Amino acid sequence: GDWSGSGIPVKVWGYDGELREPAYDPYHFTQLDIININDPPSWNIVPIIQIKEDEDKESAFDLTPFVIDIDNDPTRDLEFTMISQTNSSYYRISLDTSDTSKVDLRPLIPNWNGYVDAYVEVTDGEYTALTQIRVYVESVNDIPDLEITYPMEDASFNEGPISIEGNAYDVEGIESIYITYFGKQIKASGRESWGETLKRPEGVVFSEITYNVPIMVTLVDNEGETVTETVHVTIIPSPIVPPTDPDGDGYLNYQDDFPYDPSEWKDSDRDGVGDNADAFPDNKEWKFDSDKDGIADIADEYPYDPEPEPQDHGVIIFESKEANWLVSILFFAFAVILALIAGFSLFALITKRKASKDPKQAVVFYKKQEKRRETFRKLSGRDKIEELLTMTHFNAENTLKGPAPIAPAQMAMPSRAGQPLPPHMTHPGRAQLPPPGRRMPPPPPRR
Repeated sequence: GDWSGSGIPVKVWGYDGELREPAYDPYHFTQLDIININDPPSWNIVPIIQIKEDEDKESAFDLTPFVIDIDNDPTRDLEFTMISQTNSSYYRISLDTSDTSKVDLRPLIPNWNGYVDAYVEVTDGEYTALTQIRVYVESVNDIPDLEITYPMEDASFNEGPISIEGNAYDVEGIESIYITYFGKQIKASGRESWGETLKRPEGVVFSEITYNVPIMVTLVDNEGETVTETVHVTIIPSPIVPPTDPDGDGYLNYQDDFPYDPSEWKDSDRDGVGDNADAFPDNKEWKFDSDKDGIADIADEYPYDPEPEPQDHGVIIFESKEANWLVSILFFAFAVILALIAGFSLFALITKRKASKDPKQAVVFYKKQEKRRETFRKLSGRDKIEELLTMTHFNAENTLKGPAPIAPAQMAMPSRAGQPLPPHMTHPGRAQLPPPGRRMPPPPPRR
């Protein structure tokens, strides 16, 4: 087999055709070393792994008994790796994270069955070997679902036809639904939504009120699995007057879904809660609304608070998204305007400080300032406004004071045509105003 060793004694004799005498013939003695060589691992045939559908099982299968490696122990020295598998969308075959020689099996969708092939590789660190394993997911017949939605248990009916209806479901498919009434079996119409009208069988006579009359419904699926549901009703013969009204709510027993509850008499959605107490009488899933906010308790995040206050955590919450955008835009525009004003003011202050230290820069600064003011005056029409105000002021003064008296000195000193009068003769006692549209020149800069 795979035997190895060292220092193995070996004697070699020469032979010339005559009989050999080992004790006397010359020989050569040496020692032989047999060096061990790593042999690759190999696989035996792995049998098919069987598991039932919808069954999740860890460490379902051990691979080590099917691996052969003369030089290594498969349980300790070998490493297993999952390479690929089929039907990976429906079923998962994986190797256990703590022990890669163990196979974990897990369904990904319910009620799936069939074959899954996977490829597993084993290695001893130098050589590898690949094998295929097959998993058969065995089909399991699920129990069908059967529900009778009408009539309700212990409902009362007058003698005559009775309607019965309900719902059913089965993964493997529904073959048929049968209804047994007074020993007679009737096939229902429909499958997932089924129903039938039952008539009194021939030979059956109701001489008095008959209680607990069973109506049995049996569902048979495509694989022969059956399930049964039963509802009991009360049959009232026609000649017999039914009980008046035990709960005194004005509805007779055969008309009252709750014959012993004076506050209820009808259950429209057949959920066991009367329409008066049922906040949602036409919805079988929704029943109660404790805070009366129009949302059932099972779907209401705050079932006992009709108007839960929002948790703003100190942040102002606006009702509309448009208002939020408008406020943001206005705030941003206001911030930009303030930033521009601050920038211009800072620039003017720095420029003015520099100009105050140098006469030349002061002259340039005041010229630029005068130019900016002149531009602003033209754009805003300030010259025309000042001219209009000046004329209005003079007219008002002349109206109040009357014509100014002529001084003798002025009459004795006429001026030549085309020559302006001296300043003191234009308006006595009043300083000379600049022409309309002009401002007083700025004061000279301080030195």
